[in-house]
Amino acid sequence: MGFRREKHSGLIEIRHTKATGIGTKIKFYKEEEEKGENLSKKDMASFVIGSDSFALVNDFMATPLVKYKTDFAKVLDTGAINLYVHIRKARQSGNSGAAYYAIYLEEYLIRKNASNDYFCIRGKKTLRDIFLPMIENCPELHNSVSSMKPKDAIEQLPALVKEYNEYKKTNP
Repeated sequence: MGFRREKHSGLIEIRHTKATGIGTKIKFYKEEEEKGENLSKKDMASFVIGSDSFALVNDFMATPLVKYKTDFAKVLDTGAINLYVHIRKARQSGNSGAAYYAIYLEEYLIRKNASNDYFCIRGKKTLRDIFLPMIENCPELHNSVSSMKPKDAIEQLPALVKEYNEYKKTNP
């Protein structure tokens, strides 16, 4: 279909998959057509739904055991630090012991603007080892995040990244 560098209008259907490493599946419906076309990550590098932008991110670990070569993630903020949220289905077990995929997990991915490396911020260790060093040149924010409970800091990550990116605009 040749979607790269071209704008196409229509309906996009997103399905977050359960299979490790496969990632998001996309179906595109052209205007006034009933049959949709399945698209792969090779067909496009980004897309927009309403006011939400999604970008292709590469080589990241969603968990210590789950690696993605490429997948789409929702863009939350861009600047000195780029912040994304990656969504995937997670396996659950029912009362009968049968497995089903009914829960969606959202994990924050961050990347320094000058880097190609994406990091998942999911707990105290990644917050301390990855995020805090990224913001060390903003002492007030660094001290504030250092004094937070990790769970609270991760919940506030979009606001913290936005604050840092604003700081970097005026303090390059």
